[in-house]
Amino acid sequence: MKRQMIALNSFDISNSEEYPDETWLILHHSRAEQFFYSGDFVSAKKVLYRILDRLPTTPSYDRCRSLELLGRCENEIGEVNNAKNNYHQAISIGKALEPSKLVKQLLGVVYMDLGGLLQGIADFDNAENAYQESIKLSREVGNKEMEFKVLANLGVIDMRACKFKSAEEKLVVSAQYFRSINASFSEAEVLHNLGLVYEMNEQWDKAEKYYRESAAIKVRVGNISDFNGAVTSWLQLAGVYHKSGKADHAEVWYRKCLEVFKKLPSYHLHYSTTLTLLGELLLKSPHRLAETREIAEEALAYRQKVASQRTAIWRVYELLEQVATKQG
Repeated sequence: MKRQMIALNSFDISNSEEYPDETWLILHHSRAEQFFYSGDFVSAKKVLYRILDRLPTTPSYDRCRSLELLGRCENEIGEVNNAKNNYHQAISIGKALEPSKLVKQLLGVVYMDLGGLLQGIADFDNAENAYQESIKLSREVGNKEMEFKVLANLGVIDMRACKFKSAEEKLVVSAQYFRSINASFSEAEVLHNLGLVYEMNEQWDKAEKYYRESAAIKVRVGNISDFNGAVTSWLQLAGVYHKSGKADHAEVWYRKCLEVFKKLPSYHLHYSTTLTLLGELLLKSPHRLAETREIAEEALAYRQKVASQRTAIWRVYELLEQVATKQG
């Protein structure tokens, strides 16, 4: 046991022959998962290639699950084609195995991963096909959580296609399920997407309701500024108020977002964009033109700090020009 614990914390056991194959495989796969969930996708990828090099090339559950995790690593670091190829290899291997519950469960995950990748590159038809396969397998093995995660993703695809009723139905039942099992992070994400559905359909009151509910859950679990944190829902909420003519409410929520964005260098682009939105809102108030100019100038300064992200800088210049025109 002591030697196994040492091995788990060592990266230099890859060529060791003193461990039985099964022990070696368990240790290495555990190490790859540790790297993956800590965000070190490159190191996880290296470990997985070592596993695949040592495994027989004949179809096996271990080869299938290693390819699945490798695909996730490569997708995370932007190697989309490699990830897609590895997902397809994993599917081919999985289909060649005895269709046990364990194999079906793994294949359901692979199809879900593949669907997410395809959705990310806007290949929505193939993404939907992959998701449908994942749902089918999830139902066969009774994995409700995966089934509703995938159903929620299908709801987002429907939303992008402006199939708002279908999107609403999928997202509502998914949110209800996640609430029933106290899966707060998943529930919050689905509620945010429901807000997007209603916003795109200009149902402002419903959009406000679901953005608020999503943000409240995120605040409760402590996710303010992380990926899809509360600030993301606050920004959408500000946009809903802006579009629906509730300027005072919009300003409050834009400023709430700015407080978060300004503290984090990784959010400088978001800070600049939100300042620009706030400036566009205040531009409609003649007595606040001087304040609007200051906001636009600060937005420009922050936008210029992010050298690689100047694609929408024209919008800031346009705001400055509009202020100058109104000021005469």
